[in-house]
Amino acid sequence: MTQNNLATAYKNRIRGERAENLERAIGHYENALQIHTPQAYPSDARKTARNLGNLYTEIQNWQGARSAFAVALTAAEQLFRTAVDPTTQRDEAEQLAELYDRDIYACVNVIASEAKQSPTTELGIASQTPLAMTLAMTSVARDALVAAEAARSRAFLKQMGLGDYAAPAALPTALREREARLRDEFRRNEAALASVNTRAERASEVERTLVAQRGKLTQDIEQVWEQMLQATPAAREYVALRRGTTPTWDDLQTLATRLGKDTALVEFHNLADQIIALVWRADWVAPQLIAIPLNRARLLNRYLLPYEQEVINHKQHTEVARRETHNDWLALGDELLAPLEPALGDASLVYFIPHGYLHILPLQPRL
Repeated sequence: MTQNNLATAYKNRIRGERAENLERAIGHYENALQIHTPQAYPSDARKTARNLGNLYTEIQNWQGARSAFAVALTAAEQLFRTAVDPTTQRDEAEQLAELYDRDIYACVNVIASEAKQSPTTELGIASQTPLAMTLAMTSVARDALVAAEAARSRAFLKQMGLGDYAAPAALPTALREREARLRDEFRRNEAALASVNTRAERASEVERTLVAQRGKLTQDIEQVWEQMLQATPAAREYVALRRGTTPTWDDLQTLATRLGKDTALVEFHNLADQIIALVWRADWVAPQLIAIPLNRARLLNRYLLPYEQEVINHKQHTEVARRETHNDWLALGDELLAPLEPALGDASLVYFIPHGYLHILPLQPRL
């Protein structure tokens, strides 16, 4: 039996002590990852590391879970970048987002465990929530914010990379012209793929041809970007934009610094059982994490569906269905924003960065 099969057997074993079986399963998954690396076997590495992270989560070894999910994310990012057909791209994006959710959940629990041992935060803010950040957890809090950024809008970032942006003048003309030609071909290929009639008799053959062309174009343009990076340091930001690279902590802190010390940024991330708010400002060394016990089902049924009925479909709701309007969705602002007040402090301007359903719902509190 392979290491993965042994791990699965111990994970599902009925006989013996559950804790002992899980420890053996963890050992076999870790052994399997010595062979199934993200670089050599990204699909196997993602599956194995995700299973390992889930086992660590079950026994509440949050640092172990984070390490495992980091491997899974490395593999998933590679699979996402190299996916060429639209169906595979959507599937890879969904799996990537789900892994980031698991990683953020592990980050939250690492910080929650640390917060129990310290009454104040590094930022001098009284510990109003069980997830107030402590000095020892600075890097974990930063990682959580970076993961929240990486989890969203991957398709949008990919499309941004195909936009018309001027390459740095310091780059050799030949590289700039070659990249421009490849991007034009890539856009034409993408348009052709989107217009394929999947019901046509030869659709599968056409799709296979276009997907093969897209794969070759992806390889060629990646090669050009590598040459750009080698040609001049000025190409770093440009290539990051073209590749759809997600922001780092330094990028996010630079943004906060540009906005000024009186400004706070609040990034929401929806998990299945809670919403995590990540708050950061220009003079902070790391974001503060605040857990809001608002799960997806309640957000949908208590706020989104009533808002959709009473506001977006107001005429149908009131005139056609003759139903009363209660405006209960207005309470979302209070439930979501009140826990943030200690972290926001004296900020005179606050930017909210929504996630999931929060893109649709207004966030203002009741007056």
